[in-house]
Formats: sequence, C-alpha cells, structure tokens
Amino acid sequence: MLRRTQFISALAFVALTLAFAACSGGATTSPSTEIPSATPSVPVKPTSEVPAGLTAAPTATQEPTQQTAVVPTATPAPIPTATMAFTPTPSETPTPPMPTQVPTQIPTEIPTQIPTEIPTETPTVTPEPTTAPTVTPVPTAAPTATIVPTPTAIPTPTVQPTPTLTPTPAATPEPIQTTGPRAVAVDSSEEWVYVADTSNNNIQKFRTNGDFLTQWGSTGTGDDQFDDPVGLTVDTSGSVYVLDSGNNRVQKITPSGVLIGSWGTEGEGEGQFKNPQGIAIDNSNRIYVMDTGNHRMQRFTSGGIFLSAWGAEGNGQSQFTDPIGISIDESQTSVYVLDREVDRLQKLTSVGGFIQMWGSSGSGPGELDSPYGIGIDQSNRQVYLADTGNNRIQKFQSTGAFMSEWGSEGDEDDQFNSPMAVAIDDDNSRVYVADMLNNQIKVFNTVGHFVDKWTVGDQ
Repeated sequence: MLRRTQFISALAFVALTLAFAACSGGATTSPSTEIPSATPSVPVKPTSEVPAGLTAAPTATQEPTQQTAVVPTATPAPIPTATMAFTPTPSETPTPPMPTQVPTQIPTEIPTQIPTEIPTETPTVTPEPTTAPTVTPVPTAAPTATIVPTPTAIPTPTVQPTPTLTPTPAATPEPIQTTGPRAVAVDSSEEWVYVADTSNNNIQKFRTNGDFLTQWGSTGTGDDQFDDPVGLTVDTSGSVYVLDSGNNRVQKITPSGVLIGSWGTEGEGEGQFKNPQGIAIDNSNRIYVMDTGNHRMQRFTSGGIFLSAWGAEGNGQSQFTDPIGISIDESQTSVYVLDREVDRLQKLTSVGGFIQMWGSSGSGPGELDSPYGIGIDQSNRQVYLADTGNNRIQKFQSTGAFMSEWGSEGDEDDQFNSPMAVAIDDDNSRVYVADMLNNQIKVFNTVGHFVDKWTVGDQ
C-alpha cells in the first residue's frame, strides 16, 4: 500500500511540474492564448500580481481524500489547473523539491487524469491482505525409528519330549566293579581262609599258609550263584555267610560249598536290602548286615529271622551316608561301622546306641580316605582299618587312639593297590588283607611285618 501511495505522489509531482512549466512559458505568450477545448474548464481563483522578476510559488489545497494543485500564472488570463485525487500517508509523503530550472517548452496537451496502468518497467504491487492468512499447521512428524537389521534367525531344533525318569536315590552307591578279591574271612579253628573272588563271582577256600583247597559258585541268581559277592563271615559251627550284594540277599553255605539257606530281596522293608555292603557275626551267632542303600543296620538270627534294625541317613550320631565295613567286638558286643562317604568310624551298641566315633578326611595318622574294611583283634581288643584311598593299614585301640600304620601304593610285598578288606587270626596273630587290584591276599603279623602272600583267581 505504501509503495502505491508513493507512486501516485510521484505522478502528481510530475503533473504539477508540467503545469508549472506551462505557466512559466505563458509569460511570453499573449493573454488570449487558450487551453485546448479537450481540457475541461477549471475555475481559477484570481491571484494578485507578482512583481517583475519574481516567480510565484504554487499553492496547494489538501482535502481528506484529494489534493488540488493551484498553478500560478503570470498573466491575468485564467489558467486551468489540474486536480488529482490521491490518498496521502500522513508523515510519510515527502514534500517534493522545487525544480531549479523551468522547461521552456509547453506540452501541447495536458493529461486530464492519472494513467491507470502502471508502466511495464515498474513491477505490479499486490496489495497486502488486511487479514492474516490462514496458516495450516504442519503436523509434527513422528520421530523416525532407527531400524536395526533383523539378524538371520537360527532355526530352533525340534525338542523331543524328555522322558520321565525315575530318580535314583542319591545316597545309594553303585556296585563296585572289581578285578580281584573284595572280602576275606578266617576260620581259626580249622585254619581255613575264605576269599570272595568278586570279579569271578565265586568263593575260594585256602589253608592259612595259602594252599588252595576248593571253590564254588558262578554268576547268576540261582542257588550257589552270586552277583558281586562283597562280604564274608563264619559262625562258630563253621558255616559261611556270603553277602550276595547284586542279588540283595545273604546265602548260608557249608564249608564244603553246599547251600544251607538264603534270605533277602530288594526293597526297604524288614529283611529287604538295597545294595548291602557289609556283614559280621557276634559270639551268639547273630548276623549283622550293613544295608547300605537304606542307610541302616539290620540284625538276624543265624537262620535269617529278622530281629531289629536301626540307623538313618545323615551325618549325626548313629546315622550313615555310605556305610561299608562292619565288625563286632565280641567281648563288649560293640558294633563298629565304617562310613566311607564321611571318612569316619562309629562305635555303637548291639542295638544301635551311640558310643563314640573318630576319623576325618586326610592322609595323616588317624585320618582316612574312603575306608572299606575293618577287622577286630578279639584277644587284644584292637581295631584294624583298610584305609583304601591311602593304600595302607591303620591300627587303633578300641577307644580310637591311633597306634600304628603300614603300607603304601605299589605291588611290592608291603605295598597295596586298593586294600578292601582285613581279617584277624587271633590264634596265630596274623592279619590278612585283600589287596584287590594286585589280585592278592597278603599276610602280616600284628605289628605290620610282611609274612606271606598268594594270588586269587581261577585255580
């Protein structure tokens, strides 16, 4: 709008200048000169005479909506003035400067109105709108998520359903696989030695000097057959009791190998066993069976009638985790139990009452490493332990006081490779050791001096 107003003002200034030039030129023209009839007659207000040599200043009259320019003349003849309408902008329309020189020629025609067209060299001005244009808000763009390339999926293998498994009791040890003798027992009255040749599932009979006498048994579940025989004991009448661990039973046999009777089945009830590992007899011919898998001791008559049972799983007094070896002190009717898993020996009454215990894990004097076998010197009430993991024999008083030890790992006369069982010949003061992996029976005196040895196996 401002630029248009300025342009109109400039055109008005040009018209005024032309009119003023025409009037100035008229001073040399006769008063009778007239404006062409094409120009409408405009009444002119008479003006006073201007003294010679002075130029009259133009007079302008402003109305609110238009401006009339009065052109002074030098002659009394009436000179029409051009009236142009424009809308001035207050304080923004500059007062045009007066020209310093007057043109000498008068145009033949005076435009009667302001051209309505804007010259081509002047750019068209578009009026600004009076109201603010409607602005359409640009929707806020949702943040572009960073696209992480999806890794190539690894095909999931088809999972086969897991079959339901019957859990095996954790405390039940697996049957021990052997390649030699696991048990030895002595009949002092007859000077016979019985050996359980576990790897061949038979019982062998020797003289105390090592001479072979006989053997019986084979692998199986029938009479006079065995599956992992691991324990032997002899009663006062000379009958031999074989702990047939794999068949969970006890077989009673004559010295010549004839079956007298048997009892036991697999289970947890009275007279039933689960992987039994030890057997012993007292001076009343009562049979004690270490029911290892059930963590208890069971007691029977010599004919296999159940008498009592005691014990439970645990590390406390009269409790067991993996009980293996067992022996009887006949003079006191005390029961000694080796607990292999916790490397200790418990001394109990014949009905399971706790008396004392000793032993701990290690290789020092009085310490144990997976002991399996135990024997009692009834005459002197001394205890001999087959300390299997340490490949030695340890000797204690019945109170648990350490006395002596002998042996080391090897295959020499006074060495062992997994000694598993020990038996005492009271009459002859001999100690018999079942040296399993050397497949031998080794004989020592009661202070540990080597006496004899012989091989166990097919005869």
